[in-house]
Amino acid sequence: MAIEQFVKRMFASHFGDEDKRFNFEGQNILAREIIKKMVLKVLEYDQKRTPFKILGVEADDKKGYILNIPVEVDRNMLDIGMKGIIDRIEQKDEVIRIVDYKTGQDEKSFIDIPSLFDRENKKRNKAVFQTFFYGLLYLSSTANTNNYRIQASLFNIRELFKSDFSPLIQFKKKDVQDIKIYLDEYEMYLKDLLIEIFNPEISFSQTSDTKKCDYCPYVGICNR
Repeated sequence: MAIEQFVKRMFASHFGDEDKRFNFEGQNILAREIIKKMVLKVLEYDQKRTPFKILGVEADDKKGYILNIPVEVDRNMLDIGMKGIIDRIEQKDEVIRIVDYKTGQDEKSFIDIPSLFDRENKKRNKAVFQTFFYGLLYLSSTANTNNYRIQASLFNIRELFKSDFSPLIQFKKKDVQDIKIYLDEYEMYLKDLLIEIFNPEISFSQTSDTKKCDYCPYVGICNR
C-alpha cells in the first residue's frame, strides 16, 4: 500500500536512516497503525470534497508568503516583517481555505478578537489566533482575492472520527464562512501588540503563570 510505504519512509527519515531501511518494533508499530488510520481518515474527508485545487503545501516565505506591517514606535516608523508556514491552502469554487493540522485537542471556537490577544486568559485560543495570522499572511501575499471567501480550518486529528466533524473555526460555536470580516480588527490588535513588543520603554517580564514554564523552550535562560 502506498500509504504504508510512505509512512515507513517518513519513519526512516525521522530516525536518520538515509538508506530508508527501517524495521518497526515496539511502540513504533502502534504509532505506525495510528498514523495510517489518521491519514486514511483525512483522505476520506478530502474525497468527499472533491474536486478542489491545492494552491500550496507548507507554504512559507520562500514561496512568497510574507507579511509586512508598518507601525509607529517612539515616533519612528518601523516595517515589521513576519512569516509563517501554512500547512495547506486549497480552493474549491469561490472559497479558499487555509488549513492547519493539529495533533492535540485545540478548540476551534472563539468569542471575539480581543480574547485572542488577552495574555492573562489561560483559555486564550492560540490555534484560532494562528489561523487568522495565516489568513493575513495569505491575503497580503496574493492578489485578486476580492471575489473569494477565505475560510480557516483546524484539522484536529482527534476529532476526525466524529460523525459531525467540521474543520472550520467557529465564532461562538457557529462556523465562520469568511474570516475576512474579522481581519481588520485582528490586524489592529496585532499592530498594538507589535508596538508594545518593539517599544524600548516597555521591559520584557516573566509570566506570572509558572505553568507555562513547564513546556517553554527558554526556561533554562530565565532560570524559572
